[in-house]
Amino acid sequence: PFWLKTSRLNPPVAVMTAMSANAKTKSTLLKKPIAKDMALKKSAPASSMAAATLGEAPLVLPGAHDSLRKVLEPICRGLGVGGYAAQWAVLKGVADELLNRWDLLISGQPHTLVEMEAYVHSKEHADPYTHSDEGQSTCGVWYFHKKGESYKSGSVKGLDLACGAAEGSVRAGLLIRAVSALGPEASPHCGDLTEGPSLVVDRILRLNGQPSIAALVAGRP
Repeated sequence: PFWLKTSRLNPPVAVMTAMSANAKTKSTLLKKPIAKDMALKKSAPASSMAAATLGEAPLVLPGAHDSLRKVLEPICRGLGVGGYAAQWAVLKGVADELLNRWDLLISGQPHTLVEMEAYVHSKEHADPYTHSDEGQSTCGVWYFHKKGESYKSGSVKGLDLACGAAEGSVRAGLLIRAVSALGPEASPHCGDLTEGPSLVVDRILRLNGQPSIAALVAGRP
């Protein structure tokens, strides 16, 4: 795998550190170091904020769907940009936008996206570790990890921001690995950190007052 880190600084700074030269089967980690719904919200002035909720809304991200799809579109194309360096640049751009300019709302509480891991399986980027579930063949929807037809439980839960495309058989997802709660007295660098994909899902369930993923998504497409 190779790693891609960003920090929410002013101005934003992106730092890339390659961990492997193997460009054939790599997953990508997008990381920002730390010094009754869920939503992705543009970290822009309030008058221009775009929000997308999950709670009393479908798993599709309505309010911010168009702007979010625009961010994710290069991945939805399957990283078909040719070559390691070009694919790296695409992922760097997506990471910079999501980690530095978007927040995650969980039950109305803002969180900064701290760490995400990218899985992309396409003709141009064959990653055998991608789940390749049908839920990863759409762009801009939430995908809770499954085993067969059931949601994973225990310590192996996970939530992706899906960024694939049925056309072209692209299966892709950005796994949310860590978030940090923001508040009146919290900063992006010392907030309430939740680290680990399963613990992030546990936090989402707890803040929404739901006992399971199945209960959280019940009745939604």
